[in-house]
Amino acid sequence: MIGLLVPVPTRATYAALAGIGLLVLSACGNGDDSTAATVNGTEISAEDVEAQSEIIAENPATQQQMEGADEEQVEQQLNADALSQLIFEIVMTDGAAELGVEVTDDDVTQTTEEIAMQFGGEDAMYEELEEQGLDRDEVDRQLRFAALQDAIMVELGAGVDDEAVEEAYAEGTPARHILVEDEDEANEVFDRIDGGEDFAEVAQETSLDGSAEAGGDLGFIQPGMTVTEFEEALFAADEGEVVGPVQSDFGYHVIQRLEKPEFEEVQDELRANLEQVSMQEGQMAFQDFITEQLQAADVDVDPEYGEWNAEMGQVMPDDPVQPPQPEQPLPEDLDDLDLEDLDLEDLEDPEDSDD
Repeated sequence: MIGLLVPVPTRATYAALAGIGLLVLSACGNGDDSTAATVNGTEISAEDVEAQSEIIAENPATQQQMEGADEEQVEQQLNADALSQLIFEIVMTDGAAELGVEVTDDDVTQTTEEIAMQFGGEDAMYEELEEQGLDRDEVDRQLRFAALQDAIMVELGAGVDDEAVEEAYAEGTPARHILVEDEDEANEVFDRIDGGEDFAEVAQETSLDGSAEAGGDLGFIQPGMTVTEFEEALFAADEGEVVGPVQSDFGYHVIQRLEKPEFEEVQDELRANLEQVSMQEGQMAFQDFITEQLQAADVDVDPEYGEWNAEMGQVMPDDPVQPPQPEQPLPEDLDDLDLEDLDLEDLEDPEDSDD
């Protein structure tokens, strides 16, 4: 789940949506039916831009970003950012259509529940976003767009079917290990286990890895999940065999290859692992997809709003607002100044230097 975050390089003012994604074209505004931009044949009206701009302007984060800029400059920046968001929404919707991706009500419900958890529940989500200038209808429309982005990501991922889970079971093995800093300590650990001490107890006592509390248990290891040195030793071992020390970038490992359980006992764990990998692959592919779609899109922007930059995925106004820079605090006491670091030549009178 990507959440309600615009996954495209934008100005800091995009944070004005407080993590929310993009709006579908609004149906409110001042009635201006002139065209602000055309995207792949779809028109965005000046009315749509104004409505989106007003939403962005309501956000306290936006107001802070625009601090110090003159009124005309602020208006240009808000309109450019609003138009950029609307362009992105159309580009992604068109891209989803090319992939054959459609969003169901169940998809939206799932995305809503996942995002609401970040806010502490749906009521808290709507309340917080209302404070950012978004009413419930706007949030619901944005949630649907977020669900669309999630669906694209899933489509771009490898996917997980029963055959993939069975293959993972055949190729993998359960394992546990103990990680220590140096080889001498690893040899001591190995000798203790070889002498009959319980592996899990020794792991809890000595291992530096996060798996120590679980007795060193790593679950079901698939090829490619861990570092090469670890995997070579693990998969070369017999079931039940303890091997080591094995050196890696993390330290020294003492490893035990465990007996493989029945498929039914671990299939849920395997499926969850594969789904996580698929999601990560989908996220990376999604970023590439965004870049490709933005660069391939046929975008024509009215010069009044600025110039479209496909590489950055945004409309650049003629006079962009520069985010305010934090002031450098002066020393509370001039005695704190280190005069030895001052180059007195820099304080020389310019007229004297011309002589």
